[in-house]
Amino acid sequence: MAEKGQIVELLKALQSTDNATRQKAETMYQQAKQQGPDQLLLGMMQVLGSADVEEGVRRHDCVLIRQMCMRGAEKDFIFARISQPHQQEVAAELLRRFEQEANPKLQKKIGE
Repeated sequence: MAEKGQIVELLKALQSTDNATRQKAETMYQQAKQQGPDQLLLGMMQVLGSADVEEGVRRHDCVLIRQMCMRGAEKDFIFARISQPHQQEVAAELLRRFEQEANPKLQKKIGE
């Protein structure tokens, strides 16, 4: 599930107003966190840096990345389970995205 297109489709489905679509996406998201946390987080970082992705999708991406990287709800926190090199890559990329983001709303979301 590390391809940008797949992640974008998942994020859109997670925002869907159709309950069946959203529930299926939530199940896929939970499975991806369990089975491939490294690939999921790196793929979501790729979406975050893609200017061609809708702003609303990128904002939602920021929220989910924050949940995966910050201690709090154990079901969402996966940062400790990804490899050390990937942890460093994610941290560096978050800083780079914050510094380079031109949209103030999105920059704020990245910084949260």
